[in-house]
Amino acid sequence: MKKEYLPRCFLPSQKAGIVYELVSYAFVLLCGYLLSNLLECAMASRWQQMYQTGVLTIVVLVVSILPKYALAVWRSHRKLTDTQNLREFLYQCVLSRSICVEDRGEMNVRMTSDIKTIAKYFQDTKPMAISGTVTLICSTILICLTDWRIGLIFFALNLTQLIPIVVYEKWARQIYNQTHSDEEAYCDWMLE
Repeated sequence: MKKEYLPRCFLPSQKAGIVYELVSYAFVLLCGYLLSNLLECAMASRWQQMYQTGVLTIVVLVVSILPKYALAVWRSHRKLTDTQNLREFLYQCVLSRSICVEDRGEMNVRMTSDIKTIAKYFQDTKPMAISGTVTLICSTILICLTDWRIGLIFFALNLTQLIPIVVYEKWARQIYNQTHSDEEAYCDWMLE
């Protein structure tokens, strides 16, 4: 299978995922900002401004439903289309014998489990990582505009939260490699 086909195959659904995640983050940040203004007005006893901010917050919440729903439908459609395109490509590879399939069980695994795993990575995990990085950078810039020291502290704290993910990925890869080599050794031993 051509490895360069995978990123191209899922590019439309990746873009849809990134747009959906960024719009979701934008609405969450906007509502959080409005809510903090609402609480600030309540603590300062500015009742007229609190009323206006409360109405604006409710309007933003109601208005955000339509774009999020439309983007979710568009993203779901793109995900299904891209996954189906990958299935068609794999079927063509099997028929042209560029992918060797021993039996129906292996074919079933390739067309269900493998495709789900690949699709989840390209359609969900990667867009979340990209949009999370953009959000982290934008939030850090906004905090740094208020106070650069606090911005740097929050940025450092967010980066330290990523360390367990990197360590976990390394451990998972080592476990997978060890399990794979153990299975091969066991199969070779059984054949002997």
